[in-house]
Amino acid sequence: MKLLGLLPRGPTEGTTCGCSLRGNCVNGQLCNCNNGNNYDNRWYVDQGYLFSETSPAAAVDLPVKEVGFGRFPWSDSVGRYTIGPLTCKDKGVNCGDPGNSATTNRTLDGTRYGDTVTYTCKQGYKYERGDMQRNCTASGTWTGEVMTCSPGMIAFSATSLQSYFGYSSSPVPFNNATVNVGGAYSTSRGVFTAPFEGLYHIDVHLATYSSNTCYAYIVVNGGRVRTIYVDPYSNNRQRGSSSVLLQLSEGHTVHIALEYYYNYYVTLGQESTFSGFLLQHGQQT
Repeated sequence: MKLLGLLPRGPTEGTTCGCSLRGNCVNGQLCNCNNGNNYDNRWYVDQGYLFSETSPAAAVDLPVKEVGFGRFPWSDSVGRYTIGPLTCKDKGVNCGDPGNSATTNRTLDGTRYGDTVTYTCKQGYKYERGDMQRNCTASGTWTGEVMTCSPGMIAFSATSLQSYFGYSSSPVPFNNATVNVGGAYSTSRGVFTAPFEGLYHIDVHLATYSSNTCYAYIVVNGGRVRTIYVDPYSNNRQRGSSSVLLQLSEGHTVHIALEYYYNYYVTLGQESTFSGFLLQHGQQT
């Protein structure tokens, strides 16, 4: 079988060469076809014709005289057909679910051939092993292995840039995190959220120079677990502190709140701090 191109090459691109079934091109130097001058290796496009080289006139070993791929410039002979450009058909390869780890998030764009899945560690975790990106192959399998992550270091320390006056049970706005390893502390909310189960140490220091006694609390999941008491003397600045060890589960929150029955003035800045860090991952017995 022989393939004859029917599109011109060089400066004449855009016009169809007069190459017929027998390869009698008008100008073999300009056309992508074989006219006996050995231009077989000069194809520039994927359009052409199949015919019987042993018997081009009758094409006895083919059910048709010629088959045109892409387009056929002649329509005056019976037995010549244009079947359109070559196209690809989905083989239906499906690699199935690539899997995931309890310590990772994944982005999956599909499960068919050519699709990819990307893994990232959950907040507070660090890379352990496996592949960050995997591909669905033509054989119906995923490359590589599921990525896994292990618990990382968690630590935060926050202050604020202004003082706070109020009687709300909402979190005191410690909105300036000087340390936030693992990203578990939210400066916009003033709340620490445990990224995984573990034993955590929480430490609070509050300063005030109001004439009223100040009561504040360490609040875990909406419940008070420690009280911070500051009793100023003659409007002089005083400080109160508290710390606690907490066994937290994933998603548990910790914040500082004032007693909501009275107005209190808390001096923030560098004089008041809210800090914490992970001591040990997992359930402690």
